[in-house]
Amino acid sequence: MKILGVNELGVRFPSAIAALGTCWVLFFFTRKWSNSIIGYLSILFLLTTWGFVKPHVASTADLDALLCFFITAFTLCTFDFFMTKSKDSHNYFLYTLWGTIFLICAFFTKSTASFLPLPGLFLSAIIWQRKVLTDIIKHPTTWIALVVFLGSISSYYLWRES
Repeated sequence: MKILGVNELGVRFPSAIAALGTCWVLFFFTRKWSNSIIGYLSILFLLTTWGFVKPHVASTADLDALLCFFITAFTLCTFDFFMTKSKDSHNYFLYTLWGTIFLICAFFTKSTASFLPLPGLFLSAIIWQRKVLTDIIKHPTTWIALVVFLGSISSYYLWRES
């Protein structure tokens, strides 16, 4: 607001940037797992979806665009981790770090709405990647990320309620 001023552009610009970020994350994910044509098609389908462009997300000044970006980034980061079955501790740390950052940002954007993809990710891990799920539960980085996540949420609520 300080850069663009208190006007329509200043209010809508962050939502547009978040919508472009969602397209960017979706493109690079689909390009990694298929090809560039599928990446471009996925962006085209997303940008021609009326619900994404008009009533809530990309063209308005509410927080739905940010929530969509953070949830998409978190979900695709988690899915990418499941598909690569990364045993390398450096890659595991990076996946955990970015997943935790995206989930914390999604929570700070719209609170419990950030938890919507968690049951689906957990069920997909149980069904398709059971071995990876047990490795995730046993890894200390997972527990550190959980403590950081719960600590950030708790500190936010303690600060807000005081």
